[in-house]
Amino acid sequence: KLNDFYVGVSEERAASSRFDYLGEEASSYEAGDSVSFSTEFGVTYPITEDWVFRATGRVVTVPDEITDSPYYVNKEPVATSFRTSFSYVF
Repeated sequence: KLNDFYVGVSEERAASSRFDYLGEEASSYEAGDSVSFSTEFGVTYPITEDWVFRATGRVVTVPDEITDSPYYVNKEPVATSFRTSFSYVF
């Protein structure tokens, strides 16, 4: 139900929208159950006594039940993200 709530397209919505986000004819879509896996690696490094640097990288699998939706434009099966931050400790 969660997949269908976020990426599903009801028949009423498809009928009221002539085109989807890609400019193609709108069609209904019911997203099925899925499992996604993720992993995250990070490093924290104290620059000084008061400042800390942190960097993380994350990889998440995106199942076909999500990428097959007309709402989901990116059809890649894997999503990656990288984050960095500087923190002041007081």
